[in-house]
Amino acid sequence: MYATVKPFIGTRIPVIFSQHGKNQPEQRLVNFIFQPITGSDGVVSGVFIEGHDVTEYACVGDKLRQIASKQHTTANAPPDMDGDTLARQLRLIPGMRTAVMAAVTGYSQPRDKQAAFAAGFNFHFAKPIDSGQLQVWLAQVAEQASAQAQPGTALA
Repeated sequence: MYATVKPFIGTRIPVIFSQHGKNQPEQRLVNFIFQPITGSDGVVSGVFIEGHDVTEYACVGDKLRQIASKQHTTANAPPDMDGDTLARQLRLIPGMRTAVMAAVTGYSQPRDKQAAFAAGFNFHFAKPIDSGQLQVWLAQVAEQASAQAQPGTALA
């Protein structure tokens, strides 16, 4: 890095950590950047290092890909996997406990809505869904997510 003056960016790099009081080291996945710091002469005088643990995020992504490989969408789920069952399974995955999920279904009786909420859905839309209603809801979800985002948690 001192010779090339180019940053090194690591994505999902396995790192072994030993914690005080734990017998076994633990592997975590880390995203990081090593950014050379140069003077006005272009010579590297140091390296800025930033990183964060992405293990939970990576595990959630892997689990979702695993589920997606078995289910094309909730609407096309096999008979033994309805949307409520899928929602309950997703809520068991670390990182998905707080995900925003909406049920889009032809079942719109009060008991159907209650079952969807009990399964872990945050919202319930009856088919046929009104695209304007969906756009408003998506905008609200995006606005809430943006307001809750913490600066400095992602690599540039």
